[in-house]
Amino acid sequence: MWAYLVRRLGHVVFVVAAMAVLIFLITQAMPGNVAYTIAGHFASPEQVAAIEARLGLNDPLWTQFWRWAGAALHGDMGQSLVMGRPVGPLISEALGRSALLAVAALALTAALGIFLG
Repeated sequence: MWAYLVRRLGHVVFVVAAMAVLIFLITQAMPGNVAYTIAGHFASPEQVAAIEARLGLNDPLWTQFWRWAGAALHGDMGQSLVMGRPVGPLISEALGRSALLAVAALALTAALGIFLG
């Protein structure tokens, strides 16, 4: 039984690591440059280069991945580029609202299901 659990946990770790790499690579392959998004359409090349240097976008992909994964493992989800706030509290707020909505929907469907059943 323990061997089965250890094997399954190993699979979970592998799948989570593979998904992290895949998600990171997909976000890197997306068109556009986040530095242009931050600086605006009429930014000078010097401004864009400064933002890229500040964010570490000039580093190799593997360095960017390890920096991102290490920060995520420590609970640092980064800064929102739109709101300029840490992402962790934004996710917590949205998760709380989503949980409230899910509980309300479950209660409504359960009551309606019992009534119609």
